[in-house]
Amino acid sequence: LVSKLDSKLYGGAGKVIFSLEEKSGQTFDPRGVSGTNYTWSATALTLPANYRIKCLEELGNNLMIGTFIPDLPVADIFPWDGSATTFGQPITLKDFGCHAMVNAGNSLVVLAGERGEIFKCDGANIYPIAKLPIEVPVANGALITWYPGSICGFKGKVFFGSSGSNLLGGQGVYSIQQTGQ
Repeated sequence: LVSKLDSKLYGGAGKVIFSLEEKSGQTFDPRGVSGTNYTWSATALTLPANYRIKCLEELGNNLMIGTFIPDLPVADIFPWDGSATTFGQPITLKDFGCHAMVNAGNSLVVLAGERGEIFKCDGANIYPIAKLPIEVPVANGALITWYPGSICGFKGKVFFGSSGSNLLGGQGVYSIQQTGQ
């Protein structure tokens, strides 16, 4: 994610956020002598053990870090201001992973879990706002898969794609436009 707040490039690797910043007055050249025209931080922020970073988005003055813990119903979002040594109060969701987020109208639209639910996050709370029109039978192990790059905003709507096991029909590209609170 290229931050609109500080122009740094942020990414996630395991439980670590890294950052890359062009030095003032310099033109970024990755082939140049290391560190002469950019600042690299391999560990700008470290999340708690077992967490894995899946997606990043900005909300207000924070970088929002969508996470999962393998094989556990955890889909926590960690807010971070980009300069503190630790993150803010995590926004917790008991589902299997926070997979994709986009800022739409100063709230996050969040694709989380494996059953096709779409959530809204205001930076402190998260709640469901929609569900894909796909019946996901729990008994046969069928799951909906969300990918981090499968969501975007365009002309006031949020578009996203879903995938999943071949046991499910109705996979594809959808849009959502929230018209009320």
